[in-house]
Amino acid sequence: MLQELIEELDKGKVRVQESRKEIFGRIDALIGELTTAKSNIEKQLSAEETQQQMTVAAQLNQLPKKGQDTLKRVINTNKTYYENLSKFGKFVAKEFPPKPEYEEPFFKDYIIDKSALNQTIAEHMFRSGFNQAGDTFTKEVIGQLGQEDEEQLVSEEFKAKFKTLNLIVKEMRNGVLSGAKAWAREHTQQLGELGSDLLYAMVKSEFLIMLQQGKELSQIHDGGADIKMEDASEQGW
Repeated sequence: MLQELIEELDKGKVRVQESRKEIFGRIDALIGELTTAKSNIEKQLSAEETQQQMTVAAQLNQLPKKGQDTLKRVINTNKTYYENLSKFGKFVAKEFPPKPEYEEPFFKDYIIDKSALNQTIAEHMFRSGFNQAGDTFTKEVIGQLGQEDEEQLVSEEFKAKFKTLNLIVKEMRNGVLSGAKAWAREHTQQLGELGSDLLYAMVKSEFLIMLQQGKELSQIHDGGADIKMEDASEQGW
C-alpha cells in the first residue's frame, strides 16, 4: 500500500510539474507576442500616415484575441493542475479511510460549566489589567444569565489586588518604584517568610539610578528619595 502511495505521488508530481510548465510557457509566449507587436508598431510609425493607420490598427485588433486565447488555455491548464492535486488527495483518502471512532467528536458528552467559564474569563481580564472590560463583562453576564451577585464571578478583594498589582507594574515600567516599595513595606512579614529581598532590591536599584544620574549622597538624602534606613533594619540588612 505504501509503495502504491509513493508511486501515485511521483505520478502526480510529474503531472503537476508539466501543468505548471505549460502555464508558464503560454504566458511567456503571450509576452513574446506582445513584445513583437510593440516592436512592429514602433517600426510602422515611420510609414506613411494612411498605411500606418491600417497596419497599426490591424495589429492592435489582434492583441485582445491573442490575450483571450492565452487566458482560456491558462485557465484550462490551471484546472488540470488542481485536478491532479485533488486526485492525490482522493487516493490517500481511499487507501487510508478514517476509522469510525475518529469521526465522533472527542467531547460529545462534555457539558460546559458556563459559570466556571465566565469566572475564568472575568478573572483573566482583571489579571491582565483590563478593569473596565472586566466590569462590563461581569455586568453583561449578570444581566443575560441572571446571576444574582457580581461577587459570584469575581470578588472585590480579587479585583483590588490585581488593580494594585497592575498599577505598580505600570509605574515600574515608567521608572517609578514608590508604589512597589510601599507595597513591599506593607507586606514585609510575608516577604520575610518567603525569604524574599524584593524591598532591598528595589531600594538598591533606586539608589544606583540616582548615583548614575550624578546625584551626591547628600542630594539623595535631602531630596526626598524615599530611601529609608528602617527598610534595612526591618529586613535585617
